Amino acid sequence: MIYYRIKNWNTIYEVNRSRELKTVKWLPLPIKLSGDGYCLLMEEENGNRRKDGPAFFGTFIAIIELASTCNPRGSLIRSSDTPHTFESIGRICRICAKLVEQTILFCIEKLNWIEIIDLTNGCDNPAASCDNPAASCMSSATAHVVLCNVLSLKKEGMQGGKKNENPLVEDVLKYLNEKLGTHFRSDTAGFISGRLKDGYTIDDFKKVINKKYLQWADDEKMIKFLRPKTLFSPEHFGEYLNELDHVDPKTEGDRIDRMLRERGLIK
Repeated sequence: MIYYRIKNWNTIYEVNRSRELKTVKWLPLPIKLSGDGYCLLMEEENGNRRKDGPAFFGTFIAIIELASTCNPRGSLIRSSDTPHTFESIGRICRICAKLVEQTILFCIEKLNWIEIIDLTNGCDNPAASCDNPAASCMSSATAHVVLCNVLSLKKEGMQGGKKNENPLVEDVLKYLNEKLGTHFRSDTAGFISGRLKDGYTIDDFKKVINKKYLQWADDEKMIKFLRPKTLFSPEHFGEYLNELDHVDPKTEGDRIDRMLRERGLIK
């Protein structure tokens, strides 16, 4: 299993008293407003203030609080023993998933405040001060990509296996993007793959896409739901597929006029 962990959790965010507690309601937070990490977070290399610095810092604090509730503390692992995703962190912390992703990546690459742990093979030569000597620690951008790929397999609707191993997944994505004028990529393929494994066909996907496009494309409140996460969710896909076809009045009127002209009933 590969997951995120707060770097040096045991030495920075724990004290003798907290280590004795099964759960904690407070955390010791070091005050280092002149520290290299904080300065790098708040200022760019040219000395200008980093616009997203305060947002990253606030998000990092929220992530620390979340990590304090996980088991083991400091590790971003859910109660189901699966890694937290950007979406799950954002949902719990009430922060958008994109900001969570940007913060975590910045903390890995620039600040060394968060690390990536790989429990697949373990570590051949752990340091004496290591929080988890059974783990292999990674902190590079490459490791971040590896973790993103692993988490994509955990997304709802995905049952594992190689990413996009079914060519129909790409066919559905292509049809969806051409229909909506969007650019959804393979990182949303889990929902498609899951429904294919449920026995649905590519024609079923096209029917759902066409139906919801007619219903939602001109609706300001609903157009944002024209996305794989909503269209192909296990809770709603079958329901959408079996809905009565939505008839667009203008399109239907044109069809009737064309039919009457063909029969010579109108000019």
